[in-house]
Amino acid sequence: MSRLLSTRLSAADLLALRAALVPGEAGHDAYRRWAATTDLETLDFGTLRLIPLIAAAAESHGVPADDPLLTKLRGIAKLGWLTSQFEVGHALRDAHVVLDAGIPLLATKGLAVLALSEVDLARRPMDDVDLTVHPADANEALRILATLGYRPVPWIASTPMWQRHGPTWFLEHFHSIDLANDAGIKIDLHWHPMSSRPTEPVTTHLWEGSVSTVVEGLACQAESAPDALVHAIIHAQFDSGVGARWAADVVTLLRADGERFDWDRMIETAHVCASSAVIADALEVAAGHLGVHVPPDVWGSLAAQCRAERLAVAVQPATDFLALHRPALATALRRPGQGLAILTGHLSGRRSDH
Repeated sequence: MSRLLSTRLSAADLLALRAALVPGEAGHDAYRRWAATTDLETLDFGTLRLIPLIAAAAESHGVPADDPLLTKLRGIAKLGWLTSQFEVGHALRDAHVVLDAGIPLLATKGLAVLALSEVDLARRPMDDVDLTVHPADANEALRILATLGYRPVPWIASTPMWQRHGPTWFLEHFHSIDLANDAGIKIDLHWHPMSSRPTEPVTTHLWEGSVSTVVEGLACQAESAPDALVHAIIHAQFDSGVGARWAADVVTLLRADGERFDWDRMIETAHVCASSAVIADALEVAAGHLGVHVPPDVWGSLAAQCRAERLAVAVQPATDFLALHRPALATALRRPGQGLAILTGHLSGRRSDH
């Protein structure tokens, strides 16, 4: 899988993004071309998540309310909103219990985008919430959520290590845990907020840069806009299922802060995460195709950091492998066949970013 997101964007992806995000006649033209070439029945999941933004943009361009395609887009958007209202609303209601127990919460990813912009669930649908606690609070937060009916999702609960050792093993070897209750409400509880960078320096950096906010009624901390932008890009880098939605989040965050956006903080966070190259690549997409302004000196700063990060980037595949498979490697050392299967699967690109 390519580490540069621009190489994973097709012409159809870029057209959908322009239809969703570019204002004025250029955006209207992109919408017309997208509408003429798109089959809603075959859209990938990532593009489906852009439908609410595309529908809102079409309305702003003056597309008639009774237009057949716009009617369908509105229906898709409404279904996403209703589902998100139910799932996110219930998850955050239960998150209040964790907060009331004195455990600070950090909103990340989609929840941070909601907190930091005027975009709401109608335009940025979600089917779970990502909440981070400090590592020292993870066990207690997990216990509280268990009293509310949240259990590990099946792929976790069925593992021999979970069945033998329970959360102690999981907290030691992973960065987060996917939880769900009987109603299908999902909370992704993190103790390291960034899945692909589950290190103490990154975790401390994101907590220290966080801002106080209220998101969908939950008073908590949220990643700062620069940190949320970097997080959105890095998450998409390691999870191809995100599709093109990362670009919409980047544009949303940049437009929300406007001239107040802290580019120095973004550059610093990119360096802390040793990700300056992929951040520069993603910003080139936003600036070159989606009409956002990136100050000229940002490119020079990121380029200088890219050179400084060469060693870290060179060893990243190995560290990614170790971080992803550390719990299984202990068993694999005793069972060489299993170790070979893990290595073969990783090298063939069959990986996930939980």
